Formats: sequence, structure tokens, C-alpha cells
Amino acid sequence: MRAADWLVCILMGILSAGAMFLQAEVSVELSSHAVQKELFSKGVVRLISELTITDETLGEDYFGEIYDLALDNQGALYVCDSKAKNIKKFDASGKFVKTIGKGGQGPGEFEYPYEVEVFRDRLIVRDLMGSRISLFDLNGKYLSSVPIDRKEGSWRRFRALPDGRFIVETEFIDRSNLNSPQEMRLALHAADFSFAKTIYRKTIFRNKYISEPVRTNIPIPFAASVKWDLTPEGKIVIGYSGNYEIEILDPDKGKIHSWTHPFVPVGITGKDKEEYFAGMTTSMSSGSSISTSKGAPEYIVKNTEFPKTKPAFERLIVDGNGSSWVFLPSADPKAKPTFEAFDPKGAFLGRVVIEGEWPQYAHVVFHSGGLWMVIANTAGEIKVVKARISNESVH
Repeated sequence: MRAADWLVCILMGILSAGAMFLQAEVSVELSSHAVQKELFSKGVVRLISELTITDETLGEDYFGEIYDLALDNQGALYVCDSKAKNIKKFDASGKFVKTIGKGGQGPGEFEYPYEVEVFRDRLIVRDLMGSRISLFDLNGKYLSSVPIDRKEGSWRRFRALPDGRFIVETEFIDRSNLNSPQEMRLALHAADFSFAKTIYRKTIFRNKYISEPVRTNIPIPFAASVKWDLTPEGKIVIGYSGNYEIEILDPDKGKIHSWTHPFVPVGITGKDKEEYFAGMTTSMSSGSSISTSKGAPEYIVKNTEFPKTKPAFERLIVDGNGSSWVFLPSADPKAKPTFEAFDPKGAFLGRVVIEGEWPQYAHVVFHSGGLWMVIANTAGEIKVVKARISNESVH
């Protein structure tokens, strides 16, 4: 065989292998889309409880106030308990393992732990009142802490990317004019939490400020806002509820997809207003402690302004397959939770009703085929539930 012919054969082999690889990649992508489409095709998903963790599991400890959950690669669950000022660890079977951290201001202690993430063999906790990030190994050994840098705004949320960097949501307020709009920002931070760059900005009206009878902010009820989550691959799904606009960003390359989705505005009723004030919790801080009371003080009721309609959606989360669940408002407070599902590229998969228990506010964490969630009843009793996601009919 001549050298030229030999070279042509090699090139043809490379092209053939590349075509086969591309074909396989496309087939996997189509298969994944089909699986997701099938899950949501019946317009209902059922959350079938497989495991429940309650206070009885904890012995002398208890569940206080849970805002966040995280999973490690072994299926162990980490529960961020702000009120108890610790992280509770459970193994994959739901057995209580240990508490990590305790109340205080020293190394490995928390004033108000608010968020928890796991990256490889590290447990990462944001202490809201302590204004720092604390790092532990997965056995609970304290390693180090990093103070939170507020130059780019007040931290509201953070999440770990698969490569060890972080996405941080901040809110920037113009202190020279407190009634100007706030700016919501998403920033990319390095593995050591140093700021790298801002990757998203959106002007929103979330609060108005008053100086009498006290100097404070008044939340704007049902205000349009920005919701976001991460896909398993580390893409960012961002939704603006003012006009049902969704974007998918790559942390390094920027916008990949964007689209708007049609919606019918839901009006705000007198009952909505009553429930809004009744469900409000007012917090007061004194030193390192926070006291809360239910219901809205009279000065908040007097200074609250309601829009005519609710935002296009109330919540956005991304499941373990990369599908986005965009939760819709309802005119009926007793209606079952309903979301609209989109695949990782933004294709609409359908409107879906959830059968079974579902947390209205608390964070959920997905695992293969299901999720962990925090459920609180009207008496304030808390349980952590592992559930399987299915669209099977109930027999």
C-alpha cells in the first residue's frame, strides 16, 4: 500500500469513528429526552414515600428549622438545621450518624447555618449570621473557614459546580437611594470562594424601605423575581417570573439558550392578602440570636402594596435528569402543586400536577429516580422524606 493510500485509510477510519461517536452521542441524548418526556406525558407525577426521618430517629436531638439539604456520593444526607445550629448527617438508609458543628462563634461552630453543599470529600456550610463559609470533611472534622466578601452585594444563595467552583447569588442595594430597584446578580467564584466574574444581572423590585415607625424594609408581595438552579452538568437555568423568561447559561461561555413561555396571569384576591400577612414571620436580631414572631405588624400591613396579579411562576428547580420544573401560581390555595416541565435544551414537556406531599418553600435535593424533601405540618412538626418519582397509576 502506498503511503498516500495508507494516510487516506487512517483519515477515513478517524472520520468513521467520529461519526459513530457522534451518532452514539445523539442517540443517548434522544433517549434521555424520551425518558423525560415519558415521565411527564401523563400530566401527573406521584411522589411515593420510601423513607421518612422524624425526631424519634434523633434520640435527644430534634429537628428545629431546616432550610437546606445535601447528598454525598455515597447517598448520605446532610440536613442544615438553622435553629439547632448544626448539620445532621444520616446514612443512605436514613440512620442518624452524627451532628456536625454546634452553636458558637469559634472554629467549626455556627451562629445560624443556612446552606449546605457537598463537593467530593468536603462539606461546605454557609453561616448566615456568622458571615462565613466553613469547610469540614464528610466525617465532620473542621478544616477551615472563609469570610464572606460583600463587595459584590449581600449573599442570598450559593451552589457548588461539578468542577469545584461556585455560583453565588447576591443582591446589590443602592444605599444612597434605598427605594431604587435592587439588582440581583449571579457571580462565578473560584474554589477558594474568591470572586471571578459576574455572569448575570437583573433589576428587580423586591423591597421598599420605610423610616417610620422603624427603619426597615417592607417586602413587596408577589413581586416578580429571579429563580435559578443548576443542572447535574453544571449549567445554570435562570427564570425571570415577570414575563416567564428562561435562560440557560454556561458559567464560562455565557448564554446557551433562552425562551419565553406563554402564561395566563392569576389575579390577587382578598384571601391571598389575608394569608400573606398571616403567614409572615417577623425576625428581630440581638447579638448572635434571632427571635421570630408570626403574623405581620400593623406598620407592615399599612405600608404593603399589592400588585394586581401574581408572577408568572413561583419557583424553579432542576431535577436529576436536568429537566426544569417551573411551578405555577394558582387562584385556589388548596390546589395541588402544578409545574411546567422543560427538557435541558428548553423543549416544553408538559404541564404536570404533583400527587403526594410537597414542600412549598424548603429546598429539595434530587437523587437518581427521586428526591429528598422537608415537610412541615401546621403544628410545626418536621420530617425529612425520601420519595420516588413516578407517573404510575395508583391501584
